[in-house]
Amino acid sequence: MFKRKRELPTPKAQPADSTPKTKVRFGEVHIRTHSMELWGGGGVPQDDGPPLGLSFDVIEERSVQIEEWENERENARTPKDAYCAVGCVEPMRRAAILMRCGSTLKQIRTVKQAVARLNKQRWQATAMLYEDNWLFSMPHSTDSSDLLAMLGPRHEAETICLDACGWTSAEAFAASLGGLVGPDELLPAASPQPDWDRLTAALQGCWARHAVLLVHCGPREATTAAQERMLGQFVGCVASALVACNSRAAAEAAALAAEGGDASRRADEARGSLCVVLQGWCRARITAQWPSEETQDYALAQLK
Repeated sequence: MFKRKRELPTPKAQPADSTPKTKVRFGEVHIRTHSMELWGGGGVPQDDGPPLGLSFDVIEERSVQIEEWENERENARTPKDAYCAVGCVEPMRRAAILMRCGSTLKQIRTVKQAVARLNKQRWQATAMLYEDNWLFSMPHSTDSSDLLAMLGPRHEAETICLDACGWTSAEAFAASLGGLVGPDELLPAASPQPDWDRLTAALQGCWARHAVLLVHCGPREATTAAQERMLGQFVGCVASALVACNSRAAAEAAALAAEGGDASRRADEARGSLCVVLQGWCRARITAQWPSEETQDYALAQLK
């Protein structure tokens, strides 16, 4: 006699929407408060003021319910977008906080001198890296707010933003440069081409203001030949403006030297700067092609 084999129950098909759903709940918030000290975090302020950061010393630890924590910081929270503008603590206020936390005025002064030396070394290293270059490129992914820090000695320059993606015609080009030269002056009536000489003269004024021209470039596959030609001619005008400005600065420096005194310092004060950064330009060179069929080739240094 054979024993009958036991049959297992057939599993029932589960409906598609019966998958268990995961839920996340938040309970307590654990808060640890640290004291503040000089060099806390290791940052070096660009303003040569005292560096302020957290120390390893714990002042307080506590736990609260998340609802209580959200209510507690409701009026003290700074929105992310606003923090970029208002989140910076000024040097005098940092010094006052540090003194309340136990730092002495002598310690703060000593650290400020060290910070100033570090910043000077950074600017000198950047100047050696880029030498006398005035034409740069950087990827689209680079934050334009970091541009002046990347350029080093030009950190006090004025940034003028331009969008080459809209340079689809001479009229659009002239309109986009309204902050430099009036559209009617740059593109005279019934003229098919901008007045490049007038643009060069306007760019010489930018040199005196210590300016960085940040030009946003579109993807290569989306850039027309006309847009690329316009961009190259714009770069050529900047090059011409730089030649004129540097020649004038050399003559002024020679005149100051002839007068005697601290000629070197006065010559440096009289010297301006002008550079172009093509954001999104992926090639190592750019060409300026003029109506006279003359071409000029310019190399770009890459900012990273």
